[in-house]
Amino acid sequence: MLTHDATLRELETLRLRVLAAHLAAPYPVMIRIRGAQALNRLTADIDALDGVPLRLMLPLIAGGSVQILALVSLWWLVAPEVAVWVVVGYCIGAALIFGAMARRTLPVSRRAGVAGQAFRTRLIDMIRARRDLAVYGRLSAQAEAVMAAEQRGLGLRRRLDGAERMAGAALAVLATIIAAGALGIGMALTQAGRIEPGFAALGFFAALALAETLVPLRRAVSDRGRMADAARRVALDLGDVVPKADVAGPNGYEVRLRDVTLRRPTTGSAIVSVFFL
Repeated sequence: MLTHDATLRELETLRLRVLAAHLAAPYPVMIRIRGAQALNRLTADIDALDGVPLRLMLPLIAGGSVQILALVSLWWLVAPEVAVWVVVGYCIGAALIFGAMARRTLPVSRRAGVAGQAFRTRLIDMIRARRDLAVYGRLSAQAEAVMAAEQRGLGLRRRLDGAERMAGAALAVLATIIAAGALGIGMALTQAGRIEPGFAALGFFAALALAETLVPLRRAVSDRGRMADAARRVALDLGDVVPKADVAGPNGYEVRLRDVTLRRPTTGSAIVSVFFL
């Protein structure tokens, strides 16, 4: 509950910062955010960033801490050979498995994010313009475009799920190899009289349990492409927030503006208005 509360508070702060950045942006930049596609993209990007702390950082920190604690405990209770075999084996094996998975899922995850945004944008456009589309006979074509985007997104998500299942199978094989090696090393040390049989079993069961520290990282690796693109776009949206000037004088006097001119760079036209603040 604490981690979810911290994540939700951070996302709230991020949304406020993005809103402040757009409010302080120049008019040509601000006007682009009014489109349904831009608003949908901005909302989806911020929602995608909730996976960074929950599915990436927290499991990585927790898993690394448990691995370090297991290294110290097994070194002290069992034997250095068992501790090094178990922890180093999991670290190297997980790095190889997740590295191969990341290379496979990175472009697919990015395309899945784009397909999801395309589906939502087309659906919103169809709902808003359903009467006009029906009048011009384009409602069925728009519905087919919406379903095509959804089918493309489903296909990409199935590929991500397949990559996750393959990574899970590889992690299961890795856990079997590590546990078997820990049992073999423990038996050899027991026969040599260095440790008791119970401590050899302790190393075996610890090797099996440590496999659970790697399982939560599969989802984060599969979504890394979508999260990286979202973080890059949100960072561009943030920019430099320009603080608003205080319109009140030092003694509370009002500030009056007259003949304020607004020029749009696209048309070059000028609008003259008088404001009283």
